[in-house]
Amino acid sequence: MAAHAHRIADHSPEPPPQPTRKWYVDEIVVAAFAILGVGGAVLLPLRYGFTPSGGKIPPALVSYLLATGLAALTYRYLGGIEGASFKVGALKLGGALAALVGIATLVNTQLLPQVQPPPTAQVWELDGQITDDQGTVIQQLVPTDFKLSPPDTRVDPGGNFKLNFYTEPTLVGTGMDFPSLTIGHDGLSTTIPLDPEQLKKMTGFKVDSRRMRVASIPLQKDVEPPAYSAAAPPPQPATGSQLSAYTAAAQPPQSQPQEPPK
Repeated sequence: MAAHAHRIADHSPEPPPQPTRKWYVDEIVVAAFAILGVGGAVLLPLRYGFTPSGGKIPPALVSYLLATGLAALTYRYLGGIEGASFKVGALKLGGALAALVGIATLVNTQLLPQVQPPPTAQVWELDGQITDDQGTVIQQLVPTDFKLSPPDTRVDPGGNFKLNFYTEPTLVGTGMDFPSLTIGHDGLSTTIPLDPEQLKKMTGFKVDSRRMRVASIPLQKDVEPPAYSAAAPPPQPATGSQLSAYTAAAQPPQSQPQEPPK
């Protein structure tokens, strides 16, 4: 009896396979909007930064990307938002579109105060030591040895100095306009740019945040301009003997006639 039951169990029909669910085109589009919206709102600012802080991504773009992703998720899993409305002036929106614009406006108003624009002016500090062209430390520096506008310089014993300078945005708004520093002392002078990108390429300069540090700045002897000399006297007309000598020198030599062969 048990063997008969075992045979019946072996020949029992297998359960039918579960049908796999297919993704429709509208679901794929909604999922793509959700992934691109939320992912773009998170990754783009991390990669490129916000425009008020010197980046490339405006906060409004992040707000609408995040709103698009959230609206797509809401449409996919909640079946939309009933009764939602958003009014912009004379334009009144409803449904998912109202939720999208409303979320974008809310996120943008909360995001803007947190993204502070860079200051219109920056304060930098530069300190270092001055030497002559032989590498000897110049002990007695005076403020008139430095030229910077506006002047804000402090000199210390041992050839040390410290100064603060100010920068302003360029007219085209693509960066900051940095001045140059000219140092002169007892016939020695040098000029260095205060642009951090240029200083990083120069030997001995270190730039950390808004502070510049240099071990020593050698001054070179000033190049004296050539002495002034009076102009040469105006040319005089040639004399008769000079013209005869010139004419004789300019004439080609006369060829000698060859004798016929004997």
